[in-house]
Amino acid sequence: IDSFAKAAGKKVKVSFRIKPGIDAHTHSSIMTGQIDSKFGFAIENGEAKDIIIYALKLSNIEVCGVHCHIGSQIFEVSPYLRAVEVMMNFISEIKKETGYEIPELNLGGGFGIKYEEEDNPPPYNEFMASIATKIKLTAEELKLSLPRLVFEPGRSIVGETGVTVYKI
Repeated sequence: IDSFAKAAGKKVKVSFRIKPGIDAHTHSSIMTGQIDSKFGFAIENGEAKDIIIYALKLSNIEVCGVHCHIGSQIFEVSPYLRAVEVMMNFISEIKKETGYEIPELNLGGGFGIKYEEEDNPPPYNEFMASIATKIKLTAEELKLSLPRLVFEPGRSIVGETGVTVYKI
């Protein structure tokens, strides 16, 4: 990306997907935040820190954010609160080591929806109030600016509005 941006005479904003090592209490087939997930760079083994530090040295790359996705069909806020802790601590670690504070935090999506009668997803305002409070308190504790917060609500916006019919 750096070489293409240089050839085009541009500086490109890049956000890195990070594996925060979070158990999202969902089905193992739809978990994406654990260290053995193929999606992103792991914090536990140092590869996430290494790629951010490397990218910060590139002249045509601007590290604008970090992103994580911990799974799908998540009905509890606690995994998101843990993701906030891990990701904010990661941002703090990068700032301590490099002086650069990553300005954007994308916590992905994965909000549970009512597929079956027993599914009982909590209202978004409950998720968001808890997450926003956790980010604010963690930022104050770590002496960080509040990051720009991004979510990807995906199927939780439209998943309950339709039906898919298959013929085999």
